[in-house]
Amino acid sequence: MHLDFTHTPGRLHTTLATEEWMQGYQGIVHGGIISTVLDESMVKLLYLEGHKAVTAELNIKLLQPVPPGTVLIFNSRIVAQKGRIVKTEAEAAKDDGTPVARANATCVIVA
Repeated sequence: MHLDFTHTPGRLHTTLATEEWMQGYQGIVHGGIISTVLDESMVKLLYLEGHKAVTAELNIKLLQPVPPGTVLIFNSRIVAQKGRIVKTEAEAAKDDGTPVARANATCVIVA
């Protein structure tokens, strides 16, 4: 999806301009697209923090339908780390700040 990310310590930000091809049902962006970007933003944050990591568990809550053409803002952050296990959170929101999805993940540092 050719996303550009902005990284600050412990946080990552990106935007996605949704398009017609991203629809699941007519007029609604597929939840899998939103979930993929949420997952990517959490794991990419770990890579940018210097950790080669993978998602071990991913929980997504889709809060409302998103029509194509909506710009979504994704923010992720590291919540906790204990050894090789890292807890992360992410949110997708409309450009007016209305949340449309939330996620949390348990990631494992593999190298």
